[in-house]
Amino acid sequence: MTIGKVEMRPSSDDRVVTGIQGLDELLGGGIPRGRIILVAGYPGSGKTIFCFQFLMKGLDDGQGSVYVSLEENKDDICREMAHFGWDLEKMEALNKFKFLDASPTEPVDRGSRVVEIGIGKPEFTMSGLVERIRKSCREVNASRLAIDPIASLILRYSGVIERRKATLELMNGLASTGATCVMTTELRSLKMSRELMIEEYLAQGVILLTTVRGSGTVERCIQVEKMRETMIDMQPRPYKITPGGIEVFPKEKVF
Repeated sequence: MTIGKVEMRPSSDDRVVTGIQGLDELLGGGIPRGRIILVAGYPGSGKTIFCFQFLMKGLDDGQGSVYVSLEENKDDICREMAHFGWDLEKMEALNKFKFLDASPTEPVDRGSRVVEIGIGKPEFTMSGLVERIRKSCREVNASRLAIDPIASLILRYSGVIERRKATLELMNGLASTGATCVMTTELRSLKMSRELMIEEYLAQGVILLTTVRGSGTVERCIQVEKMRETMIDMQPRPYKITPGGIEVFPKEKVF
């Protein structure tokens, strides 16, 4: 059920705390456990930061976490996330975190080990990617999973029917891991009235990261577009990207 303001809180046992300050207040206590949530935003809106804040909260609580990169390579992301104090290589060494590099620049080793197939490789298949994700989740007993971003993956398929089938195959694969999943995508329009994407219909929850322009001012804005099993606050709320990650201001209005 969706209402304008949250008056009740569901049981915390059914929720996964995001680790993003202020956001759980908009979500009735957190993300419904085991669900797939889409985070859609413009370039620079903090989608990857959102993913790692969510995963790091799990690691802090002793939960296994997996991050799947479909665009940036591992070295670049590790360097970027280090600015927030998140040492990904250290987390991997503890065998609770797995970085799965499926970016187009990922190397293919045709030696004795399993070949890693990035989305830009001719060998790529959706079923192959899904199996790699499942394997990674099993290796660290993952409770949290992030896949970032799926836009380039979905755009590999030209027709609407093909894209829907591919998205369903991906989401079914993610659901089969049993982990609570955050996946990101890019908003493709700056207009308030925009065409909804296939991913928004198929995901169980959608969170938008946008910007609002006022009189000489630009403000970051977060909005929970939908969240199944949850009474949500649908009002746009301001957020900031700080040295510690994303911080949401759930009581404040945009401008």
